[in-house]
Amino acid sequence: MTAVASGTTPVTPVQRGGMRDAVMSQAFGSLGFLAFGNGVMLLYLTKSGFSSATVLFLLALPAIVQTFLTLPVAFRADREGKKAWINRGGWVRMLGFLPLAAAGFFDADGARLAIVAGILLYAVGQAMLNGSWFALLSPIVPPSMRGAFFGRMRLTWQGAGFAFGITCTVILGREAPLIVMQMIMAAVMMAMFVGILYLRRLPELETPTPDDRHLLVATAEVARAPGYASFCCYAFLLTLVTFSSPNLFVLVEKDVLGFGDQQIVWMGNLLMLGSVLGFLIGGKLVDRMGAKFVFLVAHFAFGAILFTFLLRELVPVAAVAWVGALTCLFGIAQAASSIAISTEMFALIPPTNKSLSTGVCTTLLIAGQGLSGLLVSGALALGLFREKWIMAGSVLSSYDAMLLISAVSVVILVVALGLVPSVMTKAREL
Repeated sequence: MTAVASGTTPVTPVQRGGMRDAVMSQAFGSLGFLAFGNGVMLLYLTKSGFSSATVLFLLALPAIVQTFLTLPVAFRADREGKKAWINRGGWVRMLGFLPLAAAGFFDADGARLAIVAGILLYAVGQAMLNGSWFALLSPIVPPSMRGAFFGRMRLTWQGAGFAFGITCTVILGREAPLIVMQMIMAAVMMAMFVGILYLRRLPELETPTPDDRHLLVATAEVARAPGYASFCCYAFLLTLVTFSSPNLFVLVEKDVLGFGDQQIVWMGNLLMLGSVLGFLIGGKLVDRMGAKFVFLVAHFAFGAILFTFLLRELVPVAAVAWVGALTCLFGIAQAASSIAISTEMFALIPPTNKSLSTGVCTTLLIAGQGLSGLLVSGALALGLFREKWIMAGSVLSSYDAMLLISAVSVVILVVALGLVPSVMTKAREL
């Protein structure tokens, strides 16, 4: 007997169980990804002796590696089985946190080498998992439920990440010793192991299809799908101009405002809290108003938040409160736009080569993340911006200069919304 979603869409028990296992696997497995975004990994790298420019490069390294691996993995997954590659990726990315947790037991050079090796191993595993993740979910999640489902899934793993962040905040003092950071890395690895147990339970509802075509030929066919290539380019540009902003927030907090470890992790918690709210709001808005509406609101929200961040010296509010509120709002905008991207991608992918189809968009998203990190890291390493400059009577930093560029860029990028066909809205109108 099947259940019915939204009054019309039948949902089989296998689909319902698959959606539940997907949500749980993300709740535990995503803590590794979240550690790179909530300030914990940045603190760990800083305490391990890396410069700010190198820290930003290492935080971008997983995206750089995945840019080159996601498409080949997706290509093989369509032919060999999506679930097999996802399970392998789960194990490899978990093992990447082993050298990260053990790095503090080596000398300075050995610790840095272990950290880089761990990040590379994690990146390879994440590419193996991401290459076919959305394609595996495509037949599991009915079309009419996708906005709500992805909102619920991201709401769950961000909620788990928020709980993890709160725990880290309690453990960390103003300046936590390195061994505490190592224990956090070990806890993340154990959580990712639990996520693997749920990954193994996911059903694969589509049979792998033998195909002798070359990767480039198959990719070109995917790119010809109506509206898909232009949408992927838009998603790349949006990611490029916004992705590094939270890391720049953290560097301002650490190097300019003098926040301690505990305060910085609290800011990461507020980012995740904003993400939880954004996933909840974004999922409902996408289903009701369409992806293009969400993108339009997100553009102006990003621009306003980034610009307002620069005015922190002009407002009669404590810096920690002002920065915390803006960080939370940024999380809302980022999460809502992420829901819109996932939903629109599902609506546009062609029915064949689903791993490769979603892999194209995923690769461009990850490339946007990696290039964003590289540009910011390179600008810092080359000293392209003054360490101190003045705007409206406020003394700002080189980090603020890059945030200003991002604010202007994301608003200008509104013109690129013409690349988004908003298939979901059209489908509801028919």
